[in-house]
Amino acid sequence: MTLDSPRLTWGKHIKKLKTDCLSRLQTLKAVSGTSWGADRKTLKIFYNSFVLSKLNYGSILYESASKVLLKSLEVVHNLGLRIITGNRKTTPVDALLGETGMLPLKIKRQKLTMDYFYNIQHYAHNFSININLERHLYRDHNGYSATVCIPFIGRAVCIARKFGLDIGKTCPDQTMSPAPPWSRIYTNIHLNYNVQNITNSKISPFIAFDIRELILVRFPNYIEIYTDGSKTSDYVGAAIYIPSRSITVNWQLNAQHSIVAAELFAIKQAMQWIWEGYSSYEESSQFVILSDSLSSLMIIQKLSLTTYRQLVTTIHSLMLKLNSKGIIVALQHVPAHCGVRGNEIVDAAAKMAYRNDKSALLPIELADQKFHSKQATREQFQEYWEIQRHGIYLGTIKDSVDNWP
Repeated sequence: MTLDSPRLTWGKHIKKLKTDCLSRLQTLKAVSGTSWGADRKTLKIFYNSFVLSKLNYGSILYESASKVLLKSLEVVHNLGLRIITGNRKTTPVDALLGETGMLPLKIKRQKLTMDYFYNIQHYAHNFSININLERHLYRDHNGYSATVCIPFIGRAVCIARKFGLDIGKTCPDQTMSPAPPWSRIYTNIHLNYNVQNITNSKISPFIAFDIRELILVRFPNYIEIYTDGSKTSDYVGAAIYIPSRSITVNWQLNAQHSIVAAELFAIKQAMQWIWEGYSSYEESSQFVILSDSLSSLMIIQKLSLTTYRQLVTTIHSLMLKLNSKGIIVALQHVPAHCGVRGNEIVDAAAKMAYRNDKSALLPIELADQKFHSKQATREQFQEYWEIQRHGIYLGTIKDSVDNWP
């Protein structure tokens, strides 16, 4: 990036960025054509990776530039969309955006700003950038004059309010799992339930019996704990069910959590229940947690933390502590909605979690925050299209910014 001292107006950087991107568009133009060349899907991928990626790099910083400078980059974006679609120069820019479903640069920069803002929130709290964030987060950022560049935090807060996004405090993410590679905790996670060639596509009244046989054969004398999560547009719930103790517990979670977060939370609560009462288990020191969420079990199975780091770190820590006490905890995937009694009971309990008066305190994961940011960005683009599509012929036949079916 080109930093123009001392005022940092970003003029030199944006001018060079525009020149470089226009040069790259010549390559895109060379592989396109009406009688030969790449199809629209390939051209779009090429543009995203070769041109748009350069426009996006550092955009969270140069977004503070003047509107005139930022407007000059629209020429690059518009020309790229014309090459992708093969439209004439007279085609309205908004029609190009609506046809390709690609975000305007302004909305794209706002999304990248929010993504980076959430990344900062999940850094360790003693990082200087996070300390500065906490200091300025709840200030009034609407009082800046037109001649003053709004700082990054101020822009992020204004965007969050505009998009209706939560900017509350979060817990820092762990960068490494507490489980060392030689702990081999992943060996107790079983993703396969294929006893008699059972598959999800097989519709058979005997699947529940086959799963029950699997549990009895693979986990004899184990205490079974069923876990599940549920999500609707209004609430998120999680539950555990322990048949041998006739215990059913559910929790209402923040509506911003995803279904995967709810499933992981339920698994964590099951392990927490085992840990808090391990000294009182006289009949067995072996437990099996049964979940119908294959994605959650696959996330736990990986020692490299890629997503849902807070929950996975807690689960790994509990598994290590339980192993140190000689308690064996296995995790088994079971098919959903196949008549497995324990799974059906815990599924119903998770769906009834909305009746709880209080919700469990669970920090929003970075993956969930970015999902809501992406969703809010799409809604902003849809609102923009609803306004701009009037008077455009494409707007009469395409009312959504989603890709063509």
